[in-house]
Amino acid sequence: MSLGLVAPVVPVVFWAGGLARAPSAVHARERRPLCAALLAFAVALTADVPAVYVRVDGWLGIANVADLVEHVFGMVGVFALLVTLNYLGTPSGAHARQTWTAWGWTRLAVLAAAVGASVVLFFAARLPVETAHFTEEYGHLPVIAAYWSITLAYFGVALIELAQMVATRSARATRATLRIGLRIVGVGVALGVVYSAIKIVELVLDEDGRAGTVRRAADRLDPIVLVTGAVVIGVGLLLPAADTTWRHLAAGLRDRATLLRLRPLWRDLTRAMPEVVLGGRPSLWADLCGRDPSFRLYRRAIEIRDVALAARVGEEVPTLTPEQVSALLAGLSATDRWNGDEPPDASGGHHPAEDAGGELRPLLELARTWQPGHRRRPRVTT
Repeated sequence: MSLGLVAPVVPVVFWAGGLARAPSAVHARERRPLCAALLAFAVALTADVPAVYVRVDGWLGIANVADLVEHVFGMVGVFALLVTLNYLGTPSGAHARQTWTAWGWTRLAVLAAAVGASVVLFFAARLPVETAHFTEEYGHLPVIAAYWSITLAYFGVALIELAQMVATRSARATRATLRIGLRIVGVGVALGVVYSAIKIVELVLDEDGRAGTVRRAADRLDPIVLVTGAVVIGVGLLLPAADTTWRHLAAGLRDRATLLRLRPLWRDLTRAMPEVVLGGRPSLWADLCGRDPSFRLYRRAIEIRDVALAARVGEEVPTLTPEQVSALLAGLSATDRWNGDEPPDASGGHHPAEDAGGELRPLLELARTWQPGHRRRPRVTT
């Protein structure tokens, strides 16, 4: 197998994607198949890098065993990708387990049979000579031809099913990045079909004459198709996750920026009524780098509103000037959402961090025009 053109950066991308998803996969069952697919492809593509190929064989003391590692983890990755697409759009819980029972065990048995047969045929071949060009060197042997045939047959059936799933799921996807990602995966699946066809050409054709020329061209082409297909599938798989991560980061940055904009107003109000603050007063550093900025923003809006409600019912708010109290009450009544007697709570009310144009808009406007008390104190005239 010609491995010289396999770029080491490709498995690095898969390792990064799989490891980044590992923490969430530990806690969320529905995220585990995609994480497993990314890591399995990462192992397979890593073993395909010539320098790693030779070192793996040296570490394990078995010539060319890296080729078996590549095949086995490639099949595991395809299986995990099938599971990922099968779970896509399926609710978690009992229905997801029922779907696995109806669909998964048969494919798991097929995977186990393909892996087992590949292992048996590989060790039956007894190939003592190390080579990074595995198919070119040993593809003419009947045992290795059977070994490759099992892998190609498994990939062929799996790729057909993957293509069907991609077409179905992408047509149903309402999220743009998921729909585009699935279509990109479909392109990678098509390249996988091309790769399988190239390998068949390498195995069938002889090295002599015109057929030999075609075989050598196929041998040079297959790593290019392999790398391109892997990159395309990786991009398609990671695009929805990258979009989700970006949205999460953007929301976090927006919430932290809103915390900073509200901080002067909140600081003055909670200094006047420190009892409204639950727990310790968060520092500026905590607002910038602390965990869960959305919850911090939710609490901050409630604490500001608690002071405003106290002022509304006539309670004395120390350190605030009459002008500040008037501005605070005007901000309290600036939205119909806040006209009730009780503040919204976490169990059923609108979450302030979810919509800066709703409950937060009047607070942000109040914070923009808020002046510290020492600037708003009336002049003393004689």
